[in-house]
Amino acid sequence: MIYWDTSAIIFFFAAGKFSEIKGITRPHALAEFYSRSTGKGFKIGEKTVRLKPELAADRINKLAVQLTFVNLNEQETAKALKQAAERNISGGRAHDFLHVAAATKAGATEIWTCNEKDFEDLSNIPLKSPA
Repeated sequence: MIYWDTSAIIFFFAAGKFSEIKGITRPHALAEFYSRSTGKGFKIGEKTVRLKPELAADRINKLAVQLTFVNLNEQETAKALKQAAERNISGGRAHDFLHVAAATKAGATEIWTCNEKDFEDLSNIPLKSPA
């Protein structure tokens, strides 16, 4: 089963393949999608595209139906962050490590991401770039 990092969700959206997004992710990915698509935006060709909040919310509602979500409860989150500390993982990479913990919990067979470098030494689950 595919675990979707937000970067891969955005890539598929920008490539016009939004309906092909199937698999699992964390609910946090919805907030990341909204934040990125309405804030910094994303590239389609040479053009930076920013979604209006209403359109981003509509796409999130569609993702909520297309994807299955795995949550980490407070004990699982604390355990994962303790493991991150033991491995000297810090800063924004902690979010990537929590994606890996969720993917592991869900039994994912692949993690799709456009940021393979961010996940390289965090997971034993194979990484796949949609690009």
